[in-house]
Amino acid sequence: GYTQGMDLYPTARGDGPEVIKRLKLRAYHQVFEMTAGSGYLTFQIASRVPRGLVHAYDVSQTMLSLSLAKAGQLGTKNVKHLLDPEGDLTLTKGEAAIPDASMHRVVCLGGFHHLEKSVDFMRATGRILKRGGLAVFADFAGNSTVSEYFDEVIHYQTPTGHSGLFLYESQMENLGRFGGLQTISIERHDTPFIFDTEKDVGIFFKLVHALEQPEEEVLEEIRAYMGIKKVDGKCHVPVPYIYAVYRKP
Repeated sequence: GYTQGMDLYPTARGDGPEVIKRLKLRAYHQVFEMTAGSGYLTFQIASRVPRGLVHAYDVSQTMLSLSLAKAGQLGTKNVKHLLDPEGDLTLTKGEAAIPDASMHRVVCLGGFHHLEKSVDFMRATGRILKRGGLAVFADFAGNSTVSEYFDEVIHYQTPTGHSGLFLYESQMENLGRFGGLQTISIERHDTPFIFDTEKDVGIFFKLVHALEQPEEEVLEEIRAYMGIKKVDGKCHVPVPYIYAVYRKP
């Protein structure tokens, strides 16, 4: 469902461009992507580092298989898929082992709230980054309309439920210290997800979250929690995000 929704609305999400802007990528960069999933951000990065490599990490074989298939379709050669079914976020074991000071960038979009071992990951980030390298993490903001939507609707309307450790400014500041990282910026702001029609809004959110609701009911929930704004004839859903940027001293 997630992949189908993303294929139907590949440009709807506004979070990817926000992250790309903060990464300040160069053509030769080595980039480690945590929770790469089926490749939404992966291939945006890969196209910007033609002489580099994206190390796409995930705990799901299914999601990485989808990303691998997409790489074949696009003819992308500079993505290395790393499977870690045990979720060992120290990045020291198996095919997901990453050498010290080997990455120019570390990034995680939309999956940080699933990391129960976030301290381990931040320490690993500090270890694998080169001096002067950047880490960019972006995810749903805590104590916001979107976290309430996940906690009060999505958790009860998906077959698997959904538990998330949503992001807060002070939390991200302190996690950076665990990794020995210098905080550059931590910003909270609404990121628009943009659609042609309100019907598209209902279809997209139903698919990507595997919701067991009619599309019309999904649309009503989105209206109730986050709202829908009309901008230049498009439907904007304002989704509260935290964007955290760090540098390895």
